[in-house]
Amino acid sequence: MNDKANLKKGEQCDVKLNPKPYPKAGDKRSRHVGSLSSLSETDTSLNDETEVKQSKKKQKSKDQEFNQTENIVMKELKEINIKLNNVLTKDSTELKTMIKDIVSQLKDELLGSITLRVEILESESFEKAKTNSILSKQIEK
Repeated sequence: MNDKANLKKGEQCDVKLNPKPYPKAGDKRSRHVGSLSSLSETDTSLNDETEVKQSKKKQKSKDQEFNQTENIVMKELKEINIKLNNVLTKDSTELKTMIKDIVSQLKDELLGSITLRVEILESESFEKAKTNSILSKQIEK
């Protein structure tokens, strides 16, 4: 069945089978999409240009936001890396040497004060022994 042959000029046809024919001059019916005039085509080209400009602006702002977030993430990663460099691991010999140094310093300080105290006590006991010997000699006389 040929529906085009049955239609008169300017009439609408079945959309599924055939596209609508072009309307006559002065016809107030809506036009088919393919029947745009040159004026409306230029209007759409202007709209396309503004849309392209707006999309470029949006893309630039998105790029700037991405760069800012990337910079923030990089700074945070550097800070974390610095903190991790200060952390000692189980296998680290630095920790062992630090503990040995601290223990030896404490030992030297404690032994130094104890040896000083022992020397003071020895000198006091020597003086007491000396005075005792002097007193015992005086008693014998």
